[in-house]
Amino acid sequence: MKPSQKTRNSTKLREKEIANQIKSNPKQFWKYVRTKTKTKSSIPDLFNDLNQRNLTSSNSEKCTVLSEYFTSVFTREDAEYIPDVEAPNVNELTELVITTEDVEKQLNKLNISKSPGPDNIHPKILKEPDQKSAQY
Repeated sequence: MKPSQKTRNSTKLREKEIANQIKSNPKQFWKYVRTKTKTKSSIPDLFNDLNQRNLTSSNSEKCTVLSEYFTSVFTREDAEYIPDVEAPNVNELTELVITTEDVEKQLNKLNISKSPGPDNIHPKILKEPDQKSAQY
Protein backbone atom coordinates (compact mmCIF):
# COMPACT_ATOMS: atom_id res chain seq x y z
CA MET A 1 0.00 0.00 0.00
CA LYS A 2 1.32 3.45 -0.95
CA PRO A 3 1.98 6.04 1.77
CA SER A 4 -0.68 8.35 0.31
CA GLN A 5 -3.26 5.55 0.51
CA LYS A 6 -2.26 4.88 4.15
CA THR A 7 -2.70 8.55 4.94
CA ARG A 8 -6.16 8.62 3.35
CA ASN A 9 -7.21 5.51 5.23
CA SER A 10 -5.89 6.91 8.48
CA THR A 11 -7.79 10.18 7.90
CA LYS A 12 -11.02 8.32 7.12
CA LEU A 13 -10.64 6.22 10.26
CA ARG A 14 -10.04 9.34 12.40
CA GLU A 15 -13.08 11.07 10.88
CA LYS A 16 -15.26 8.03 11.61
CA GLU A 17 -14.05 8.04 15.24
CA ILE A 18 -14.94 11.71 15.59
CA ALA A 19 -18.36 11.14 14.00
CA ASN A 20 -19.10 8.20 16.32
CA GLN A 21 -18.16 10.28 19.38
CA ILE A 22 -20.05 13.43 18.39
CA LYS A 23 -22.70 13.03 21.12
CA SER A 24 -20.28 12.20 23.92
CA ASN A 25 -17.45 14.54 22.84
CA PRO A 26 -18.75 17.50 20.78
CA LYS A 27 -15.63 19.54 21.52
CA GLN A 28 -13.53 17.11 19.51
CA PHE A 29 -15.92 17.47 16.55
CA TRP A 30 -15.83 21.28 16.59
CA LYS A 31 -12.07 21.24 17.01
CA TYR A 32 -11.85 19.16 13.82
CA VAL A 33 -14.31 21.45 12.00
CA ARG A 34 -12.21 24.52 12.89
CA THR A 35 -9.14 22.90 11.31
CA LYS A 36 -11.08 22.48 8.06
CA THR A 37 -12.69 25.93 8.02
CA LYS A 38 -10.95 28.78 6.24
CA THR A 39 -11.79 32.30 7.38
CA LYS A 40 -10.71 35.67 6.09
CA SER A 41 -9.73 37.94 8.94
CA SER A 42 -8.94 41.10 6.99
CA ILE A 43 -11.26 43.84 5.76
CA PRO A 44 -11.40 43.86 1.94
CA ASP A 45 -10.49 46.97 -0.02
CA LEU A 46 -13.21 49.63 0.05
CA PHE A 47 -14.18 52.38 -2.36
CA ASN A 48 -12.92 55.69 -1.01
CA ASP A 49 -14.98 57.97 -3.25
CA LEU A 50 -18.65 58.39 -4.15
CA ASN A 51 -18.07 57.39 -7.79
CA GLN A 52 -16.77 54.01 -6.62
CA ARG A 53 -13.67 54.20 -8.76
CA ASN A 54 -10.79 54.36 -6.29
CA LEU A 55 -10.09 51.56 -3.84
CA THR A 56 -8.33 51.91 -0.53
CA SER A 57 -4.80 50.56 -0.40
CA SER A 58 -3.97 50.60 3.31
CA ASN A 59 -5.61 49.80 6.62
CA SER A 60 -5.39 53.49 7.55
CA GLU A 61 -7.45 54.45 4.48
CA LYS A 62 -10.01 51.72 5.27
CA CYS A 63 -10.30 53.09 8.78
CA THR A 64 -10.89 56.60 7.46
CA VAL A 65 -13.54 55.45 4.95
CA LEU A 66 -15.42 53.45 7.61
CA SER A 67 -15.16 56.30 10.12
CA GLU A 68 -16.56 58.82 7.62
CA TYR A 69 -19.43 56.50 6.74
CA PHE A 70 -20.48 55.77 10.31
CA THR A 71 -20.13 59.43 11.24
CA SER A 72 -22.47 60.36 8.39
CA VAL A 73 -25.23 57.93 9.43
CA PHE A 74 -24.98 58.42 13.21
CA THR A 75 -27.54 60.74 14.81
CA ARG A 76 -26.94 62.60 18.02
CA GLU A 77 -29.97 62.86 20.24
CA ASP A 78 -30.60 66.00 22.23
CA ALA A 79 -30.11 64.93 25.85
CA GLU A 80 -32.32 67.76 27.16
CA TYR A 81 -35.51 66.30 25.68
CA ILE A 82 -35.44 62.73 26.95
CA PRO A 83 -38.96 61.72 28.05
CA ASP A 84 -39.57 60.50 31.58
CA VAL A 85 -40.54 56.84 31.72
CA GLU A 86 -42.29 55.42 34.73
CA ALA A 87 -40.93 52.22 36.19
CA PRO A 88 -43.33 49.31 35.70
CA ASN A 89 -45.05 47.79 38.72
CA VAL A 90 -43.20 44.60 39.54
CA ASN A 91 -44.06 42.16 42.29
CA GLU A 92 -41.30 41.86 44.84
CA LEU A 93 -39.68 38.53 45.50
CA THR A 94 -40.24 38.21 49.22
CA GLU A 95 -39.21 34.61 49.78
CA LEU A 96 -36.84 32.34 47.91
CA VAL A 97 -36.54 28.68 48.85
CA ILE A 98 -33.69 26.65 47.35
CA THR A 99 -33.28 23.10 48.55
CA THR A 100 -30.28 20.80 48.35
CA GLU A 101 -32.27 18.60 45.98
CA ASP A 102 -32.86 21.57 43.65
CA VAL A 103 -29.14 22.31 43.56
CA GLU A 104 -28.24 18.64 43.01
CA LYS A 105 -30.74 18.45 40.14
CA GLN A 106 -29.17 21.48 38.45
CA LEU A 107 -25.64 20.17 39.04
CA ASN A 108 -26.57 16.86 37.41
CA LYS A 109 -27.70 18.78 34.31
CA LEU A 110 -24.26 20.37 33.86
CA ASN A 111 -22.36 19.47 30.70
CA ILE A 112 -18.75 18.80 31.69
CA SER A 113 -17.51 19.41 28.15
CA LYS A 114 -18.53 23.08 28.35
CA SER A 115 -16.27 25.90 29.47
CA PRO A 116 -16.57 27.64 32.86
CA GLY A 117 -19.29 30.19 33.39
CA PRO A 118 -18.95 33.75 34.74
CA ASP A 119 -17.84 32.36 38.11
CA ASN A 120 -14.81 30.71 36.39
CA ILE A 121 -15.60 27.34 37.99
CA HIS A 122 -15.37 24.47 35.54
CA PRO A 123 -18.52 22.27 35.35
CA LYS A 124 -16.36 19.19 35.85
CA ILE A 125 -15.48 20.45 39.35
CA LEU A 126 -19.10 21.21 40.20
CA LYS A 127 -20.34 17.86 38.98
CA GLU A 128 -18.43 15.71 41.45
CA PRO A 129 -20.03 12.32 42.16
CA ASP A 130 -20.35 12.91 45.92
CA GLN A 131 -22.43 16.09 45.40
CA LYS A 132 -20.86 17.79 48.43
CA SER A 133 -20.86 21.06 46.52
CA ALA A 134 -24.70 21.11 46.56
CA GLN A 135 -24.61 21.76 50.31
CA TYR A 136 -22.70 25.01 49.93
